Amino acid sequence: MRNILFTWLICLLSLSVNGNSFTIKGEVDGLMVGDTLSFERIGLPGFELEFAFDAVVEQPNTFTYKGSHGEVGFYMMTYKPSSGTVVSSDKRGLLLLIKGGTTHLIGSTNSIYYCQLKGGLYENEMLQQVLDLENTLGKKRSELLRLMDEARGQGDQEKAKEYGDKFNSFHSDNREEIQRLSLLKKEFYKSFPSSEHTLVDALQDVDSAPFEVSLSKYEKMNSEAQNSFFGQVLKQEIDKIAVLLPGNMAPDFHLTSLDEKEITLADCAGSYVLIYHWGLCPGSFTIEKQVVDLYNTYKDHLIVIGITDKMEEIQGFYESIGPGDKFGDLELKPTLASMLNHPWFDAEKSGDNSRVDTDYAFAGLPYFIFISPDGKIIARDFHAAFNKAKNTMEIEFGKR
Repeated sequence: MRNILFTWLICLLSLSVNGNSFTIKGEVDGLMVGDTLSFERIGLPGFELEFAFDAVVEQPNTFTYKGSHGEVGFYMMTYKPSSGTVVSSDKRGLLLLIKGGTTHLIGSTNSIYYCQLKGGLYENEMLQQVLDLENTLGKKRSELLRLMDEARGQGDQEKAKEYGDKFNSFHSDNREEIQRLSLLKKEFYKSFPSSEHTLVDALQDVDSAPFEVSLSKYEKMNSEAQNSFFGQVLKQEIDKIAVLLPGNMAPDFHLTSLDEKEITLADCAGSYVLIYHWGLCPGSFTIEKQVVDLYNTYKDHLIVIGITDKMEEIQGFYESIGPGDKFGDLELKPTLASMLNHPWFDAEKSGDNSRVDTDYAFAGLPYFIFISPDGKIIARDFHAAFNKAKNTMEIEFGKR
């Protein structure tokens, strides 16, 4: 991943002299003089963020930024008001795909991360339908988050829980509209297989999408898209994922735990191996007990290796919550206590350990790699790979 990002940065630098000039114009109600719109460049597929530029508001409700970059830029914009705070949102920032020309942002600071985008790469009627529905759903979900924060600020825990539950169940409560959004996106990608938006979407999903889907998207792109910078990165990622398909030998690893213990793939020969990429996320909370139960039941035949970001952050979150705090019906305190005291080998994803993330292309949390006793990949996925591991152990060693 680091090599790809380094190549990408060198590419941008080499193109900057003859790069594309672009303009970003914002018509955003509520902007005040001195407010800052900060833009970070997004490296794909890992979504690494690097500061790109700031646009400082000089006149109320509007801003303009002119710059240049290479072939195309994928950015995340965050709003930094000179006073006050940003209204709660379910997004970290506004994503923009910019090539040349002028891109317009139209909206208000109350929902700034759901501004309407026009001009530049956004002059497409079908794409606008996708974005309009996406913004409608996003604003609706963000409003629940705002109401939850407001209730907490007023000390109304009952209302806060009510809005929190609605926020967590948003996708199931709005299933019909979300399915329609998914269909609209698929229709756009099918109609415009070589668009920059299709390419960036494929890159964001390449680690998690079925291999055949990513390969098919790439093969349907024209030569210009395939030979573009992002197109070349997509091909590199597809080639990397091809090595991780079931039946192939698993990449070697050498991991060091916090207490300086070490483990390699060779150390695991003769046992099944379940690599578990976990962290502070709802999916990890809900599957925690199942993974612990699986390990305790089959630990004579199964080696579990946990990979996470920072145990210090998990410890801090554990200390910040009360004994009655819940995620849905799940009590968080005992769940986090379990995470802090796993009975298996846990390693932080830092230093030399970070290579395992690159080699195995973790697509998110929780993510599993199930490896056979002879070192071959059996499954690589989210819950599906865990279920494969569970079923395999039950068939081979009996259900207990």
